Amino acid sequence: LFDLELEQMDAITAFLNGVQTGNAIYVELPFGFGEDGKVGLLLKGMYGLKQSPRLWQETLCAELWKLGFHPMIADSSVFITDAGVKGIIIAVHVDDFLIAGPNIKEINVFKNRLSRAFAMKDLGHCETFLNVEITQDWKKQQIHLSQAHYAKKLLVAFGLKDTKPIWSPIDISVLNQMVPYNRQASLDEIEQYRCGTGSIN
Repeated sequence: LFDLELEQMDAITAFLNGVQTGNAIYVELPFGFGEDGKVGLLLKGMYGLKQSPRLWQETLCAELWKLGFHPMIADSSVFITDAGVKGIIIAVHVDDFLIAGPNIKEINVFKNRLSRAFAMKDLGHCETFLNVEITQDWKKQQIHLSQAHYAKKLLVAFGLKDTKPIWSPIDISVLNQMVPYNRQASLDEIEQYRCGTGSIN
């Protein structure tokens, strides 16, 4: 595991690749296109459509299946192969691909095959994936994962850059200062809270 090559790719406008295969979806035509009252039958996914993530996932899985990959039972976003390009592991998060394998030539073969199916951007050697910094020490056969940069970015974004660290869980003396929520938070405060909690994942 520690001596695998790590490469990264990105699917360009991924949702537009999703092929509509299930129930028919109709969309209103933009002003100036077609006749009034007419609708269009959607053949592919589009941004803003709630079904688009599913359509993209189904299309991607079908293409990876053709290339000899299948999802792991334990995690359906990680794909492995038993034939063809051996030893390659693919982790997918929406349109981000982390590709690990023992041989860079085999990885490049896979990347070329995937690029023939979808418009892909080759990001080369992976140093950061989903805000996780990845450092490989080939001599010691170690991989270091860190979110230090992301944590600092969040502290700056929420005005907490100069705060002092405290022990967690929270000091019980602070409980005396807490008050119940009585619907007095502003919309901005609610939005900031949602952004902050949503950033910690």
